[in-house]
Amino acid sequence: MEKNKNIKKRKLHRNVEFSLFSTSYIPLFFLIILRQTTQNWQYFNWGGFNVDGIINLIQNYGLSIILLMISMMGIIGIYFSIKNLTTETSTNGFLVTIKDVKNRNAEAISYIGTYIIPFLFQDYSDWYSFISITFLLFVVYKIYVGSSLLLINPLLNIRYSIYEFEYYDDNSEQIEKRGMLITKDKFLEDNEKHIIHSIGPKLYFGVQYEK
Repeated sequence: MEKNKNIKKRKLHRNVEFSLFSTSYIPLFFLIILRQTTQNWQYFNWGGFNVDGIINLIQNYGLSIILLMISMMGIIGIYFSIKNLTTETSTNGFLVTIKDVKNRNAEAISYIGTYIIPFLFQDYSDWYSFISITFLLFVVYKIYVGSSLLLINPLLNIRYSIYEFEYYDDNSEQIEKRGMLITKDKFLEDNEKHIIHSIGPKLYFGVQYEK
């Protein structure tokens, strides 16, 4: 009983959540940066290090600079997060037998259509656009980290797969449980053994079991 409580309370660090969110939006950030740069190309010149030059930079390229910084922090953060999760799962994960598994990679495509594409039709050439896109991203971020969307990451899903699965803990006599799993295994099947590690309520990171 105590073990179940600890698993339920365990959650990803906020830095990891932020890294997952920011990298999931890197395709959008790249397109926004590209669009804002092309829209304001006439301002892309050295205006000197003065108040007017700084205001011009923020007004015409501020959003792009912020998104570029967020993307870089996200990439660095997700690299070390996945590295640490892989090590933690390999050393402290628990062996399970997969009873039923469904591939959920298709949701990454739905995620792009629902949460990313609508942002592409915004105009990023004034202060209102800057504030509105920032506010919308903040709202989506709060929804993202509190839901199963946390594992749906188009960039991460290039290398990792997402599954909805039922499992049986080989180290105990617990009944079958259900959750969401992210793992490198692209062909996870029923009745296979896998090592998993809880990263949140019904959210797991997994590594392949080597006999």
